[in-house]
Amino acid sequence: MAEWFTLTLGRVIGDAIRVFSDECLRLSCHLQGFGAREYVNCLKAALNQIDRNVDGTIALVKDLAAHTGRRLGTGSASLGSWTDFCMAPGPRGETVLISPVDGLDVGDPRGVLLSMVRAQKLQLEVVSASLAQQEIDRQRDL
Repeated sequence: MAEWFTLTLGRVIGDAIRVFSDECLRLSCHLQGFGAREYVNCLKAALNQIDRNVDGTIALVKDLAAHTGRRLGTGSASLGSWTDFCMAPGPRGETVLISPVDGLDVGDPRGVLLSMVRAQKLQLEVVSASLAQQEIDRQRDL
C-alpha cells in the first residue's frame, strides 16, 4: 500500500504510510488485543485522516478566497490559483495548507495510531472488568 501511495501521490505520503503500517505490524505482534482487525482499522483511520487533512485544506482555501474576494476556478487551468491560496499566509500569518500526513506520526500522542491504541486498551479494560464482575457474581451465587 505504501508503495502505491509513493508512486501515485508522492514520497511524503508513501513514507508516512510505510512507517505507520510498520508500527501497526509491530503492535499486532507485541501488544495484547491488537490483532489483524485492529491493524486494518488503524490503516483505515490513517486513510481517513489523510482525507480529513485534504478536505480541511480545501475548506481553508475556499474560506480564504471568500475573505479576500478572489474567485477560485475549476479544472487544471486553475491549479495555479489553488496553489497560490494554499501557500499564501492565512489570517494568523501561517499558510492554510494542512499537511496530508498530519496526525500520522506514530509517536504523536494525539495522532491516529496512539489514539486507537488507547481506545483499544480501554476496551480491553472494560471487557476485563466485566468478566471480573461476572466471576464475582457467579461466586456469590454459588
